This record gives sequence, C-alpha cells and structure tokens, in this order.
Amino acid sequence: MTAVPGLDLANANDLSSPQIVGMLAMALRILHEVPIAVCPFEHRLEEHIAAAKNRVNVGLIDEADFDNERQGQTATDVLADLLSTLPETYDLVVIHGDACLPNFMANGSNFTGFIDCGR
Repeated sequence: MTAVPGLDLANANDLSSPQIVGMLAMALRILHEVPIAVCPFEHRLEEHIAAAKNRVNVGLIDEADFDNERQGQTATDVLADLLSTLPETYDLVVIHGDACLPNFMANGSNFTGFIDCGR
C-alpha cells in the first residue's frame, strides 16, 4: 500500500460521496480504455460459463450457501436463470476483478492508483 500515495476510497473521509463516485467512475473508465491486447489475463465470459456448467454437472455447488434470493433453488435452476439473462452481444474491456472502494486510492481529490488489480 505504500507504493500508492493517499488513502483508499473507503477511508477517504475528506471526500464527499459524489466525489468518491466520480473518482471511482473515472478510474473504471481508465481501466476500460486499456486495450484488451495488453491485458495479461484472459477471462472471457464463455470460459466462465463453461466452468460454471462443469461445476454444476459434477455437483460442486453448495446450494445451502446461496443468497436469500436463491435459497431453495437448485444449482441447475440458478444456472438456467443465469443463462437466460446473458446479453446477446457485449464489448470486451479490461476490468478490475474486485472493484470495491478499498481497492481505489486517492490523495486528496486526486485518484492515485489501483490496489489488488491483477494476480
């Protein structure tokens, strides 16, 4: 954390909520503008869907751990619901895999960097 100056956005008490939201949006836009060809990670939707189907098919889903909305459903039901909501088209972009306030740094009102962005 010392390599990136400032505080994470969850602890940046001198910033207002609109400032934090604006900074987070700007930071995510920066990531989304990075050409996917330079991203060292490959996490296409098709690969995640195939992995999810495999986990369901071999019984690796703990249905007791579903959130309140999905309690009582089977893993097959949840997968079917997921598949029914897939977009027909989508753009590939570089993302932060855990885009929460503690992973975005600011020094005053200036965005200074990302935390936990990569392996």
